[in-house]
Amino acid sequence: MIRRMSRLAVLLLTLAGCGGDVPALDPGFAGGAARGTGYPDLVPAEGLLAAAAGRRLDPREARGMAARAATLRQKARALGGPVIDDATRRRLQDALARHRGA
Repeated sequence: MIRRMSRLAVLLLTLAGCGGDVPALDPGFAGGAARGTGYPDLVPAEGLLAAAAGRRLDPREARGMAARAATLRQKARALGGPVIDDATRRRLQDALARHRGA
């Protein structure tokens, strides 16, 4: 019983120590035109697509868009790889096998 109460006391003290240094949110964190405005209006995508249908990109804009697309593709490829390397995976699987047998 005393052991359980001491564990509870340690847990409560640990949790109490976690929230001491939380800074107050700065109400002025948004700058410029974003300050004091509400959420943007939701508009149907069809109107936006129709407005953009007749517009052509100039060569500079096209190069910028192509560079952004290439960067995003590169990031997507990097995210598609394994999260952990083979050696770490084997180490984790060995540890799991040891604990299953225990």
